[in-house]
Amino acid sequence: MNAIRHAARDRDYDPVLLDAAVAVNDRQPERMLDLLDDHADVQGKRVAVLGLAFKPGTDDIRYTRAIPIIEGLTW
Repeated sequence: MNAIRHAARDRDYDPVLLDAAVAVNDRQPERMLDLLDDHADVQGKRVAVLGLAFKPGTDDIRYTRAIPIIEGLTW
């Protein structure tokens, strides 16, 4: 997504919709952790995180939004 946004800006186009989508996506881990806090007590419990690799057929997890969730669960 960042490459598309960068390419758009290189062509003097302001990708407002893409920027908004990225902003929403970036907030999702915090929202998930807030929902978990509001509805479940996982303190001291083992939690499975599914969907870590976000592209079918790949093990590339560099940009997955699951990483901040896992980090939030471990503190």
